[in-house]
Amino acid sequence: MKISAIGLAYLRAVEGRSLETYICPAGKPTIGYGHTGSEAYLGNKITAKQAIDLLLADLIPVEGAITDCVTFKLNQNQFDALAGLIFNIGVEAFKDSTLLKKLNDGNIIEAASEFSRWVFVTADGVKKKSKGLIIRRCKEALLFLRD
Repeated sequence: MKISAIGLAYLRAVEGRSLETYICPAGKPTIGYGHTGSEAYLGNKITAKQAIDLLLADLIPVEGAITDCVTFKLNQNQFDALAGLIFNIGVEAFKDSTLLKKLNDGNIIEAASEFSRWVFVTADGVKKKSKGLIIRRCKEALLFLRD
């Protein structure tokens, strides 16, 4: 499976787009749609097409992680919700998550409840809840539970 057009539109909306590098709430240089790779350095500017290209490239390992790690048969909404989560928290965090374990055990409701645990941001060494992440995780859990 791959992220759908609806999932991609969701991800673009929640990430927002910046054609110039900025420092995100976690203190990381970021550009495009949440891209934190080598192109994200202060003073850099990109085009709208480059932002999309970076997003699509960043989604390759996300989609691969879902394909490689999830043994439960997903519907498209579940795949899209997981892609949104993993894009934000990272592949390694997902691989070690209770969410993945519950999902692979077939506990869909319990897996959906795990989205709400991923609402913290660490800035200047301090871990705190983010209102934006609380809203995002709620949307992802609802998408995950949709047929």
